[in-house]
Amino acid sequence: LTAQGIDDAALVMPLTFAVVLATVIAHGFSIRPLAAWLGVGGSGLQGALIVGASPWSVALGKALKSLDVPVTVADRNWNNLRHARAAELPTFWGEIMSEVAEHNLAFNQFGVLFAVTDNDDYNALVCTNFGPEFGRGNVFEIGRAESSESRHNLLVTLGGRPFLAECGGYDALNARVASGWAFRATRLTDEFSAEDFEREKGDGQIEVAVYRGRRLSWLTGKPFEYAADDVVLSFAPAAREDRSAEPEEATN
Repeated sequence: LTAQGIDDAALVMPLTFAVVLATVIAHGFSIRPLAAWLGVGGSGLQGALIVGASPWSVALGKALKSLDVPVTVADRNWNNLRHARAAELPTFWGEIMSEVAEHNLAFNQFGVLFAVTDNDDYNALVCTNFGPEFGRGNVFEIGRAESSESRHNLLVTLGGRPFLAECGGYDALNARVASGWAFRATRLTDEFSAEDFEREKGDGQIEVAVYRGRRLSWLTGKPFEYAADDVVLSFAPAAREDRSAEPEEATN
């Protein structure tokens, strides 16, 4: 256009870039409040995708749901999902690594994945598959029965991070739930401090996560300093008296 002598033709390119830049900035600042106004925005919390439905994994899902953490329980077996459906947890029936799952699940709503089926090798495969997408530090698998022979052990680059490995594998975790173990959420306050919590917790109780400021931090053996208003999620033996102030109880 400039070569043909059309007036102001040189302004077309900078004007085009200016329109694109203004549009991107305007939409970038307005999309979140618009989504909230329309009721289609996320909760801001990283969701949890639990692969493998069982009484134990449903107990974990209910505990997370009580903290307003988005949860979906997935399983290839429709019958296995009956506990999750009874608990009114969102479910996905099918192969989690399939194209169907990609089309029907919004994976961007999840920040953490738990592979907790009764098949150790499948758990490792799921974690290895989703590791690049979620981040290796955000994929967990329950304890596996390791063989004393090195040829049966996995490479350290495969699988996910161990979750409640001290409790044993699939059968051991579900046996604990059957005997009365449950996930419990306890709020710490100025009156009920971290020291009080440590002193009064029951034998065998395991802290698994801390909910602070709408963020859930998973405890995987690393030290963590609790503070007032933290909610500590624990896996504990049969119900005991919870003497914390305003506890947020998670059902089993």
